[in-house]
Amino acid sequence: MLTLDIVIVLVSYLLAYILKSDFTLNSIIIDMMSKFELFVFVCLIVLCYTMGFYIFKIYKSLWKFIGFDELVRLALSTLFSTAAIVLVSVFYYRSSSIVSFEVISGVFALLMMASLRVFYRVLRRFEIAKSALEHKRIVVVGAGGAGNLLIRELDQN
Repeated sequence: MLTLDIVIVLVSYLLAYILKSDFTLNSIIIDMMSKFELFVFVCLIVLCYTMGFYIFKIYKSLWKFIGFDELVRLALSTLFSTAAIVLVSVFYYRSSSIVSFEVISGVFALLMMASLRVFYRVLRRFEIAKSALEHKRIVVVGAGGAGNLLIRELDQN
């Protein structure tokens, strides 16, 4: 899943670059960098986001249980990573023109990663509902809160 998230982050930077350069591939951002600096910048992006994912334990929970807490951790991880990249870029390039590009890419990355997780959960729920037609019906009597948990577990698995 880390590889998929890193690909999403890199695609979000590409989309932000295209958006920032008015849908052309000629821009001040690329003109500021040599090929080696561009390679270092991509490595910095991958490193910062990987660190953010592990600091905020993005991969500790399963995608099928994605909820509000996981989305908050994903948002905090993206915020941390974007802030780290902005700080390094501002100190290295001594220009604030690249900050909006990085913020836009951070927003794109967060939206795409969250959408992917929610889409996976919705798809899984439809698969479970489709396979539920093949199972026998049961009745849980007198179990209270534990019965509610049991029914949820049976529905999901």
